[in-house]
Amino acid sequence: MYEVTMRYLFQAPTIWAHGVSQRIFAVYLMIGAAYVLQQKGHIRMDMLYNRFSPRIQAIVDLIASPLIFIIVFTLLWFGSNFFLRSFTIMEVDETPLHGAVWPVKFFVPVTGFLLLLQAVVDFYRSFKTAILRRKQ
Repeated sequence: MYEVTMRYLFQAPTIWAHGVSQRIFAVYLMIGAAYVLQQKGHIRMDMLYNRFSPRIQAIVDLIASPLIFIIVFTLLWFGSNFFLRSFTIMEVDETPLHGAVWPVKFFVPVTGFLLLLQAVVDFYRSFKTAILRRKQ
């Protein structure tokens, strides 16, 4: 909003507002991924899934759980390397501002870690419901 106001009302565009807003939004999306997983907000076939009993839902979740763990470990492994390379060279962007990129890349493995914590909790709850037949 600041950038639009400065650019169109005062004919004084900034060199930093667009890049800063992109970085804030990127971190916001990454950190929000674990919360969305906790709230069961990620896409699934709800038309079918919601018709199943809690036990069958838990079994479906257990069958699908390797996929989330593959995604999580990919984020952790490659995200850590992605961040470490960027941090090592103190990577900056190519704009005239030369804003630091590595702080945003730090949140890739952080996101992987938060998703791992939530995925383990979800796996445990599904296991408890499917195998031990106890409610979540």
